[in-house]
Amino acid sequence: MKRLKWLLATTAVVGLLSSGQSAEADTLREALALAYANNPSLLAARAQLRAVDESVPIALSGWRPSVTVNGNVSRARNETAIQGTVGSGAQFAGGTTLRTSQSASIGVSQPLFKGFKTQAATAAAKANVEAQRARLKTSEQQVLLAAATAYFDVLRDMAVVELRTNNVQGLDPAA
Repeated sequence: MKRLKWLLATTAVVGLLSSGQSAEADTLREALALAYANNPSLLAARAQLRAVDESVPIALSGWRPSVTVNGNVSRARNETAIQGTVGSGAQFAGGTTLRTSQSASIGVSQPLFKGFKTQAATAAAKANVEAQRARLKTSEQQVLLAAATAYFDVLRDMAVVELRTNNVQGLDPAA
């Protein structure tokens, strides 16, 4: 009798919990869509793919020209403290001289051949992108399988609860 009361109480609690709140996803399609959109593992894998995607343009930049700009400004101050006279009687005294020099240069270089370094870097970057895409697909498959398994586990467990409830009602002599 105690076992029957415990089973009834458990069934009642499970029934209240399952009927009191509506599920987030009513269909398998909704459950999979929610898992696909909100799973942190998938969000991280997608961010990783975006980061790896950036390596291809970086590798391709080996073909682009490079520009260098240099500039220099210097200032020199020269003070003389010499005083004297010149043979014709003219006098001169020391003074301060300020000189400012400026220079600027621009250089452009276009690599023609870097010993296949650019081709190898580009091929490696593209291969890394493909590998990361494969990792993302693997993560997607794992997450969707886990979501489908959880969804069907819930359906199975709800069916078991309903079956046990029917069994308890069938065993109850008052019913």
